[in-house]
Amino acid sequence: MCPSPASRRYFPASPRRPASASAPQPGDAAGDFDFWFDGGACKHHTGSAHYEFADGTVAIVASPASWLWVRIAFGNGKQVSVLQNQSQP
Repeated sequence: MCPSPASRRYFPASPRRPASASAPQPGDAAGDFDFWFDGGACKHHTGSAHYEFADGTVAIVASPASWLWVRIAFGNGKQVSVLQNQSQP
């Protein structure tokens, strides 16, 4: 299945962190973030990263273990969650 253009914004093809800055630039989101990028900012917590985007979307990515969990809350109130199945021994 080909990802939609909207999903590519939040799930880029590359797992690399977006080009970022360690301090906010003019026009960036204000707040206690660890890094800023074009269109948003991120704060790391133990085991997760919390992203805030300029359009009001918030994404939480938790992947410290062998599984992945992502929750996206869009500015219009809709939410999407993705949970990777954990393998059974």
